[in-house]
Amino acid sequence: MKWIIPIFAAAMVIGHLAWRLCFPSQRPTATPFLLTQWEETVYSLDADEDVRFVPPPFSPQRPARYSVPPSLKAQGLSWQQLMVRVSGGQILFSAASLGKGTVRSAFTYCSYLYRAPDLELPYDLSQLPADGDWIVREEAPLERRMKALESILSEITGRKLAIDRLSVERDVVIARGKWEFHPSADPKAAQFYTPDRDMKHGGVGTLADSFRSLGEQLGQKIIDETEEPHPREVFWTDRGHFFATLHDSWRADALASLEKQTSLKFVQTRRVIPVWIVSEKGKRQ
Repeated sequence: MKWIIPIFAAAMVIGHLAWRLCFPSQRPTATPFLLTQWEETVYSLDADEDVRFVPPPFSPQRPARYSVPPSLKAQGLSWQQLMVRVSGGQILFSAASLGKGTVRSAFTYCSYLYRAPDLELPYDLSQLPADGDWIVREEAPLERRMKALESILSEITGRKLAIDRLSVERDVVIARGKWEFHPSADPKAAQFYTPDRDMKHGGVGTLADSFRSLGEQLGQKIIDETEEPHPREVFWTDRGHFFATLHDSWRADALASLEKQTSLKFVQTRRVIPVWIVSEKGKRQ
């Protein structure tokens, strides 16, 4: 991790503020240019970097990077975290958060994984503070991003974290059969797939894409063994987590409801699957 650049940038910010405090009527004309140059350096990546963490204090130039909506600004709110992507050498500001950063948000920003079935992150570790901005190389393989996260999060949390991709036996759902969608008008039915695209609260993609989203809501991996032909695209909802209040005893009823809507068969079983597992070194169960 290249800590020298964020630290030096912070020193530049502090020096700039000290100058304004001591010499309020004298502003060096080079300062804005130097701040901009350092801002570009801080929010880019070196050739051998895949992930960078930038802790506060932030540069005075930062607010211009990702503007706060007027409604939030009127409440005195500002972005606590920025998620920055570097793709093809270009800096792309793609997400911002009002909340304080945690280990969980770091995984969300840097790996796009944040819960089972693909990631198992203990709650106590997930809530550790990791407040600051993240810069991620878009093209970097997930394995390299995870390795970088292991090092960075261990340093900023003071905990020796391990991030491993292991083959473990877990509860899964196998999807079989041929897709034929029949939306349900029953208010008690499990509502996941929808007949139309909902830009505000839904997803659109292939059937396999929908299985990934469904698996996140179930907390179990969906293994696709469906038959061709597959639909060109399907629509689904992400209004909250519609399985979030279901206990294991109810999951079968929910999947049975989806079977009626999709003509697919969802079989619950156990399989050995690859999972990213986060633990504290020396404390893995």
